[in-house]
Amino acid sequence: MKKIISVVCALAVAATLSVTAFAASGTPSEIYGDPSATTSEGASNTAQSVAEDIIEAYTSGKQLDVARAAYLNDLIVENNVYVTPTITEAMRTVMFGKISDGSVVPSCNKQDGHDLNVFYANNTSLANVNMSISGSTITVNASYENNVQSDLGAIVLISMPKNQVSSTGYTWSCDGQTGDVVFFAGKDENSVGLMFYAPHFSTYTLTAKPATSNPTTDNNPIKATGADMSLSMLALAVGGIAVIGGAAVATKKFNLGK
Repeated sequence: MKKIISVVCALAVAATLSVTAFAASGTPSEIYGDPSATTSEGASNTAQSVAEDIIEAYTSGKQLDVARAAYLNDLIVENNVYVTPTITEAMRTVMFGKISDGSVVPSCNKQDGHDLNVFYANNTSLANVNMSISGSTITVNASYENNVQSDLGAIVLISMPKNQVSSTGYTWSCDGQTGDVVFFAGKDENSVGLMFYAPHFSTYTLTAKPATSNPTTDNNPIKATGADMSLSMLALAVGGIAVIGGAAVATKKFNLGK
């Protein structure tokens, strides 16, 4: 009986610790600190913690913490934080969760047969969205009207044929800032989806990562992250989005050789 009680207590403590950060009272600045008053390393660590708290809040209770997401965006912009897949997943979760109430809106078009979708907060308006592809380099340009940036940055989705995608993966760069590009399910079996989080918008350059010096036997490095939906579920109906999936974490591999 004592052992059972001990196990129960241990689980209770673990559960309490896992929700303490995002359940704490106060504004994000009061909880995590002023986003502009931190070291580069400190900002990176804080950004990762905030992103994890956003994901945990949603997966444990379907809470979409817009205030934390806006704080995270400010923290990244103020300190040129490297945007990790975890940060991208946190912002994707909030962005897609807020589409239904109109606080996040899409800008969608096709560039040379490739689908380009950008999701951003409706406090501003995005214009001049375009994309170009040269070899293994992809460039995405856009501007906000009157230079009013989105409170939540933007989530960018690109659907490309498998035979045009670098199997080594991509990173993005913009005005001295960098981050990871995440792979996930394309709109059909012949395509691959690329997703990245854009803290602010101007010109984003996606560059293929160099091949590793010690490649593994796994020929399928493209993986999904945090999306229980594919680009086919982001199909645009006349006047809006047809359907958006939730935020369960999943992993899927793609065969680029097909």
